[in-house]
Amino acid sequence: MNQLKLRMKKLAYILFAVFCCLVAINQSAAQSGTPRELKRMVLVEHFTSSTCTPCAPMNEWLSPLLAANTDKCVVIKYPMNFPHLGDPYFTQDGDIRRAYYNVQGIPKPFIQGMLAPEDSANYALTLNHAAAVAPDAEITGIFYVKGKNIVINAEITPLISGGGYKIYVVLNEKTTYNNVGSNGETEFYHTMMKMFPDGNGKEVTLVAGEKIPVSYNQGIASTHIEEKSDLEVIVFVQNIVTKAVLNAASLTDLNPPVPTQVTATQKTSGDFDIDIHWAAIPGSIQGYTIYRDGVKLNNELLTDTSYTDRVSYFERYCYTVTATNVLTESEQSRPSCVQVIRNGLKNLPPCQLKLYPNPVSGQLFLDSKQPLSQVQVFNMQGQLIYSSSENPEKIPTHSWQPGIYFVKVYTSQGVYCQRISKNRD
Repeated sequence: MNQLKLRMKKLAYILFAVFCCLVAINQSAAQSGTPRELKRMVLVEHFTSSTCTPCAPMNEWLSPLLAANTDKCVVIKYPMNFPHLGDPYFTQDGDIRRAYYNVQGIPKPFIQGMLAPEDSANYALTLNHAAAVAPDAEITGIFYVKGKNIVINAEITPLISGGGYKIYVVLNEKTTYNNVGSNGETEFYHTMMKMFPDGNGKEVTLVAGEKIPVSYNQGIASTHIEEKSDLEVIVFVQNIVTKAVLNAASLTDLNPPVPTQVTATQKTSGDFDIDIHWAAIPGSIQGYTIYRDGVKLNNELLTDTSYTDRVSYFERYCYTVTATNVLTESEQSRPSCVQVIRNGLKNLPPCQLKLYPNPVSGQLFLDSKQPLSQVQVFNMQGQLIYSSSENPEKIPTHSWQPGIYFVKVYTSQGVYCQRISKNRD
């Protein structure tokens, strides 16, 4: 215990020393008159829709252009509710921004609050000119997803003073697929999902050098978000009347990465043991959590990248893995599923054995290209409920309860297993 106290005390001294060094560096920079280098991030806004025919050809050249300039700009795309039925991801927040700019038709691009050219050459020229202008505010911050909420903490330091400005906080999904409409597009980028507090923003009076904290902890369950691991948060400051943008920023994402390369396999040493493996995540990950069919398996975080689960039935199981850092838990990984069968069994190719009908509700017929030396049927508990060594062509199932069964057949080429379902007679 004394050693632990000494270590904690030593750590506190180290942190205090680091803090003092940072303060000294900042004071030295201030006294020398050396300004911090602030970066202008250009605000790109685009009103569009998956039902807008001319939007598709514009996005063909605009999307790669913006992707090549991520160091210069942040992008927000507002899905509109026209033409026809409009984009399924339309929101009232987007409509508020449409009314603010008096947008009557789409596609309609804006750069720094001003209407932008609709050809690639002039658009790129306008973007580069805007990026060369010194910013009038510094914006920093972080965000992460906590359960059904998003937590946002940002800080804005204006370099000018005055009233008539608004702070806007925008939640985007980087890539969406489920808002397909009638214009032929299948992927959509930087799609606006929600604005905080809403599309009207929050009015502020700026005092040069006086920091403005921005914090939200808001629910996102009602949004159109497809993957919580694919979000971005944009913050910008805009003059209400002139629409000039002082600066914009994409906040730092502190969500832990979603685990990848998850595999679940049945162990050869036991019928009901499943090995789960996944790729290690470098960095500040505290541990991992395993889920079987959506149910958490471990109460304490795992620090290894493997786990063995014991199940009770011959059934299909799907496993996912999450990573946890000091702030939150990641989304669940893509599932890896395994069908548990008795060890030493394998599925007979359909051309070699046909069991029909499946599902069955009366007689189960067997049509085999190979002689069957024995046929056995097991229920989900692994209990033998039928056995025959007479090469049967049909099996009566009237006495079976509805559920899943496994038919085990013995041939000269090996032992095979096939799953069937029993319905009510």
